[in-house]
Amino acid sequence: NFSWLLVERALRIVLGLAVSVWVTRYLGPQDFGLLSYSLAFIAFFSWLSDLGLRQITVRGLREKHDKKDQILWKVVGFKLIGANVSVLLIATSISYLKPDDDLLRLVIWLASLSYILQTFSVIDLFFQSRVLSKYTAMASACSIVATSALKIYFIVAKYSVVYFAMATLFDLLVT
Repeated sequence: NFSWLLVERALRIVLGLAVSVWVTRYLGPQDFGLLSYSLAFIAFFSWLSDLGLRQITVRGLREKHDKKDQILWKVVGFKLIGANVSVLLIATSISYLKPDDDLLRLVIWLASLSYILQTFSVIDLFFQSRVLSKYTAMASACSIVATSALKIYFIVAKYSVVYFAMATLFDLLVT
């Protein structure tokens, strides 16, 4: 379990750093600043989409194995509600703060949709409760490789910053 997590984390750091440097150089200060600002802005709302359910869910799944389906579906429901409220608050906040910057609002809105996809990360919590992180580590490693390849394609094909915001969604979708 530990070795799988270690390999996944090392791959994420090494490949992520290499591709991030390339993306940074490609986008330049203006567009990379826009992307970074967008990701930082939506991170401010992450508490609402997660609701602090990770540890509680893992413990509940360990203690009440016979009710795992009920627990997982309730957590999905709560996280989905929190994610939708987060996206709504993010869209409302940025529209109020930056009403004239259409590109920024689009990038933030696209990146904020990742909270909805993160709802289904409860599958990872099930595997954590069973100490079977091997499977989620493999899925995460595949997603970082696929997302890195997609970002490299976006660079080579000279795509705009909007596509790099969509790459964050692709990463979660693949995972």
